[in-house]
Amino acid sequence: MADLVIDLMPQSKPHMSFLDKSKARPCVARYQKFVDLIRHYCQEAGYTFQNNVSMTFVFPIPKSWPKWKQEEMEGKPHNDRPPALFSLIESVQDALVPEKYQIDTYGPVRKIWGRKEQIIIHNAFNLKK
Repeated sequence: MADLVIDLMPQSKPHMSFLDKSKARPCVARYQKFVDLIRHYCQEAGYTFQNNVSMTFVFPIPKSWPKWKQEEMEGKPHNDRPPALFSLIESVQDALVPEKYQIDTYGPVRKIWGRKEQIIIHNAFNLKK
């Protein structure tokens, strides 16, 4: 059972209005590009939709922090500021879930500090390689 690792900065879903469909604001345009990139990485890896999902969102440790703090915080929960976890889940769900389906089971979903920005979909047992 392999994990699918996507080397992208996790991005939350913005609050969208009806007008964003006709003329997207810059934050919505960035979000659409992000969703398209996730789809692209998943297609390259052969990942197909699964209705049970476990994910980890890894946020990069600021380089301005002292080395001792960087080492101490690696792998620790990312609690101190947005984005909210449910908004991150929603962004990945928009990319991976066909409209007629829903994810019925969420396994552990975490938001942590790390050396590199990543989205990790755990136990992606439906990878075809």
